[in-house]
Amino acid sequence: MPRFHRGDLVEVSSKQERLLGSYFEATIIKQTEKNEFLVEFKNLYENNEKRLLREIVHAAKIRPIPPEIKASYFNIYDQVDVNGKDGWRVGRITKRDQIRIKHTGEDCSIYSVYLSSTGEEVAYRKSKLRVHQEWVNGKWVRTTKFCRRNYTYG
Repeated sequence: MPRFHRGDLVEVSSKQERLLGSYFEATIIKQTEKNEFLVEFKNLYENNEKRLLREIVHAAKIRPIPPEIKASYFNIYDQVDVNGKDGWRVGRITKRDQIRIKHTGEDCSIYSVYLSSTGEEVAYRKSKLRVHQEWVNGKWVRTTKFCRRNYTYG
């Protein structure tokens, strides 16, 4: 298991059934037991919505923030992470409405993404997507091919 320290930025998997497979950004506050940590979530609040939510979480539910992988665009059926509802959820691209800004060439495409955890298909801007990676045996592993500057990686 990875070693986490006070102040580390991490992602924590959800305990809620409807959000299984979702990860939420948090900061390690302290280690409470051998394999447990007190974390403070970045975008989740207590019931009173005034204080950030803090929880004790088992180390198996915590992973480091994945490295950023730049992707020029995504293809239909690519597996991606979607930044929605305050956390990252895994989905699959089902449609791409290509939008490119003429004078900058910036890709502002809208992607339809199927979220198997909820059965929803939701539209997201490219800026809300990232290349899906799995944390396996202490290493980040890409699970899909992606396009970056006319080259395909996988």
